[in-house]
Amino acid sequence: MYFTLLAILFLLTVIGLISYRSWLNPVSIFNVVWLVVCFLYGFRLSPNLQAPLMDRTCYLLILGNVVFTISCIVISKISIKPPEVSVYKIKEITFERIQKHFWIWLVLEIFETIYSKGFPIIWALQHNGKTYFDYGIPSIHGFANAYGLTILTILAYQLFKGDYKKQSKKIVTYILIILGMYLLMLTRQVIISAIIQIFVVYCFLKRKIPWVKILIWTFLIIIAFGLVGNVRTGYYEFLSVAEMDTKVNPMFVGFYWVYMYLTMTIANLNKMFNMFFTPLGMGYFWSIYLPTALVNSVFKFNYGDLSNLLVTPAFNVAGYNADAYIALGVAGIIIMATIYGVLGGLCYKKIIRNRNMKNILYYAVYLQIIVLSFFFNQLFYLPSGFQFIVIYLLFKSVKYIK
Repeated sequence: MYFTLLAILFLLTVIGLISYRSWLNPVSIFNVVWLVVCFLYGFRLSPNLQAPLMDRTCYLLILGNVVFTISCIVISKISIKPPEVSVYKIKEITFERIQKHFWIWLVLEIFETIYSKGFPIIWALQHNGKTYFDYGIPSIHGFANAYGLTILTILAYQLFKGDYKKQSKKIVTYILIILGMYLLMLTRQVIISAIIQIFVVYCFLKRKIPWVKILIWTFLIIIAFGLVGNVRTGYYEFLSVAEMDTKVNPMFVGFYWVYMYLTMTIANLNKMFNMFFTPLGMGYFWSIYLPTALVNSVFKFNYGDLSNLLVTPAFNVAGYNADAYIALGVAGIIIMATIYGVLGGLCYKKIIRNRNMKNILYYAVYLQIIVLSFFFNQLFYLPSGFQFIVIYLLFKSVKYIK
């Protein structure tokens, strides 16, 4: 059944290419991500943690990807018509405006740092017991990350488009400051999200894609990912919890980090999908994704320790639909795949009609969400999903131009 799963995921990827005639379409990208993850799982480099795939796991993975593919294609193909007027009304955020938002964001992050009494990277080097979970103000921190990611993506758009050549040094400086702040916070997920969104913007604004440079940067980013992991978690701790047969030089441990984060999603789903438990209801789902302050003060959900649903708490990645499955069972998989597919169809329809700044930003955020769908539910994760609202609000006050 494992090879049938790979074959169907490959077929769905091809269907996306045929339907859209573009490799940058949501169907192909979503399915190829899961194809790669499932293929890598087949090597089972950590056999103690990665059990052979059960048939039920394969069936449910296929179900989710088929539902996503159908809903995305149906929505994106409904009423795709070119604009009736020859002159478009568009909105563009100027550099001066986004520069003001950058300073607001930076002040907010400085305030969070003062509140937290330092940066996670300093705590990790000092071994004082505090982690990145202790940084920031609950709920506000998630908004600040979404705000910063949106500003970063807009700055990248302005840099690649070339409308602000005189301010290009400032733009690059602001981008590096934002990435530097996220590095000090040791928030690898946000950094990866930022890189993906910047790359998507680049693909839409630049016709030629330097694949050699991309491969080199990917290699360097994976090494950096591992080095950050060595600081945040510890090299020997990682080797211990990963239970891998092969030891590797600490410089290149990033490749093992990436492998484990990619494949342990399948391992966790494999266990979860084949356990008998009563779905916990939507209360559980909202307890995961509602703001922390609201959950603690108003709803006060308490579902106890659910770590037994995972192979090991050390790798708590389980994909975009795991929480929906725990809440509603198989229906949760169908609902979440449909939401992802419908949103993908809407975003793609917008960018086909008009490749303006707003639509490119929306699509960049969406592609980041589905590329990291193997990680967890990025759409309902405040730093990622809330970017849609931030983009909407930023453009709400911008006037139309011809």
